[in-house]
Amino acid sequence: MLYYKAGAFGDSGTTVGYTNAGLATDATYAEMLTAFNNLLKTEGAPITIYATRTEVSARTGLLDDYPGAAAAYSLRLLDGGYTGSAIRVRRDSDDAEQDIGFDGDGNLDTTALATFCSGTDGFVKTWYCQSGNGNDAEQTTTGSQPKIYDSSSGYLGHIDTLGSSLMNMSYTLPAEFSVYHVGATLDLADTCLLLTQRDTGLTGRVFFYLSRTSGSLLNSIQVDGVFNAFTGTPDTNEHLNVFRRYNSEVVTRFDGVGGTAVASTVAPFAVNADLFAGLTMGQPNIRRQTIKELIVYPDGNTNDTGIETNINDYYSIFTP
Repeated sequence: MLYYKAGAFGDSGTTVGYTNAGLATDATYAEMLTAFNNLLKTEGAPITIYATRTEVSARTGLLDDYPGAAAAYSLRLLDGGYTGSAIRVRRDSDDAEQDIGFDGDGNLDTTALATFCSGTDGFVKTWYCQSGNGNDAEQTTTGSQPKIYDSSSGYLGHIDTLGSSLMNMSYTLPAEFSVYHVGATLDLADTCLLLTQRDTGLTGRVFFYLSRTSGSLLNSIQVDGVFNAFTGTPDTNEHLNVFRRYNSEVVTRFDGVGGTAVASTVAPFAVNADLFAGLTMGQPNIRRQTIKELIVYPDGNTNDTGIETNINDYYSIFTP
């Protein structure tokens, strides 16, 4: 913090009679020196200026504690060392685009988003991958881009596929994998897909979906007809979905509760098959869902409990 007041040799260590110069709490030493010099230029002499500085621990995220993700998308900062943006947004009024990063607390910079999209809708063109592997999720067709900002209500708090949009994650699943997904399914149709993997011929093989049949909710992972499910009450609330394939078995976890692993002898596509969010199972239709976070590990034997705890601590999805 940086303080100043008129007069020479004022007492330091107290804010009485001083004005806060408005230096950010996480400002660097160089930024403090710049602010100091600006005060000398703008305030009349004599003047007393003093600063306080507190050492804080470096920010850490989920990927710092659980590294090795192949693809990682979120509206929060997942890696303390990540210096890129969260998303690239297109505003509807003039199709201008801008990268939106994170604020000082590691959350999406909603102030920058609101400034850029003020008075119009905002859509996500690119969801940047924080894993360091460059697997950015993109949608270059404007009519298929998910929404993140509304001209009337502002920031939605999530990415909304609107039932007409999807994101191509440009990542081919390996034989073993773990997927962590935070979001809600707003379309109460019989089958509401969360993710799918499709080859270049648009043939689907691996499905992660919520299926509502006879009033029940089925959260499943399916690999060529072999699936594992957890059944609960159907709703449109936000949930934490975990999908895994490990040691030729598939299993799903739903809000911290897991099913029994089921044998699977067929692995995902080996090449030329990207992961999508928004497509319905085996169909060109799209179901409406929201997404806040999606992380893929190239290993089905990841630390479910630790990763789930980190995610749930941040989003408060369920009671452990």
